[in-house]
Amino acid sequence: MPSKKYSQHLCVYCRAKHSTPTADHIFAREFFLIPDRGSLPKAPCCGECGAEKSKDEHYLTAVLPFGGLHSGARENLTTMVPKRLARNKKLHEERAVGMRISEVGKPTVVPLDTSRLERLFERITVGLVWHHWECYLPATHRVEAALLSPHGEAFFDSLFAMTPKERAFANLGNGTIEYAGARSHGEETFSIWRYRVYGGLQMTGDIDAPNVTSHGIGCMTASNGFFERNPFKSHVR
Repeated sequence: MPSKKYSQHLCVYCRAKHSTPTADHIFAREFFLIPDRGSLPKAPCCGECGAEKSKDEHYLTAVLPFGGLHSGARENLTTMVPKRLARNKKLHEERAVGMRISEVGKPTVVPLDTSRLERLFERITVGLVWHHWECYLPATHRVEAALLSPHGEAFFDSLFAMTPKERAFANLGNGTIEYAGARSHGEETFSIWRYRVYGGLQMTGDIDAPNVTSHGIGCMTASNGFFERNPFKSHVR
């Protein structure tokens, strides 16, 4: 439903245009079963950024349920994913083998375009920074995301063990998506975020190395200079 609450703000993603009145579901409703779609977090978003974000959402809501460990992922896979694949022939062909594996109840490791997953969760992180703290990332800052290896999980454990200025966390859709965030005392736009989708995912970014998997996604917001001095992905992969 349209609301002046959002149209009075700039889009969190481009920080240049005003939001549409309906704003943006930070996590696409299609990730969730219909009964679990209430009270999802929103952020101000312009029409152009919303359209770009939806392209990655369409891809990932059709792909990620194949690797989900959560019961909702299985129901999503059988009741909603076939309709999404039917609207995208190329994606349907790519998922055909995965569908057959899932139907016989075996674990499925999902090969996926990691650049699309990382781009979506970077946008999600920007949205959550505004949702929890009403903070826009300045032009001198950016967000980076990556699938977390076991080494990356340990690195994020050490970061979350520190005492932050503020924390944010949520369990959405009875465990469909869980996240935790924290931001620094010294720099409010420095924050860390960790996501678990469908109770954890069997994912790999390399179809030729299917045994290398990642169950979580990590994100960090910081200044451009910080990332230049501390390459984020070298710490988490």
